[in-house]
Amino acid sequence: LGQSGNFSNGDFSYNGIVDSADTTILNNNLNLWLPPQGTLDFPSTTADDNYTLKVEATVPTLLDLNYASSAAPSQSYRIPQGAVSFLTFSGGTGNDSLTVDFTNGSPLPGTGFLYDGGAGQNTLALIGQSGNHSVVFEPYVPSYYFALFDQNTVEYTNVQTSTFDPAGGTDQLTVMS
Repeated sequence: LGQSGNFSNGDFSYNGIVDSADTTILNNNLNLWLPPQGTLDFPSTTADDNYTLKVEATVPTLLDLNYASSAAPSQSYRIPQGAVSFLTFSGGTGNDSLTVDFTNGSPLPGTGFLYDGGAGQNTLALIGQSGNHSVVFEPYVPSYYFALFDQNTVEYTNVQTSTFDPAGGTDQLTVMS
């Protein structure tokens, strides 16, 4: 950025300089979020935040994160799966929802995901995929719970409603108390 010269790649505003205007154009068109490797924390607000996380159908090495909030315009991000080792979402004081969609495969890193709904009436929804799968909702310490989809783990707390849509197949659902 800030380099003068004639760049055929990267000068999206065609002003002869690769600068922040080019970054804005690129981000607005690709929405590729390049987080630092490691834990990725989803942003939240004090309003109602609604997230959907899934594997991109056409590029299975990318995650799609769709975000809508009553306090901000809707946004979509594409995130390289290899950059993320752990996911977290800490909701604010609004009524937050998180949908983890397994339709195109698991969007969860091997080390898992922590969803803290925060205050409000919060929801965790899992969407399965065709085929036979095992889903388990169970508590493991006071106020913390696991949702397991074929051994892919979502740890959650401060969630009042948990749902599972099997999306076809013959699935086994277990709810532990």
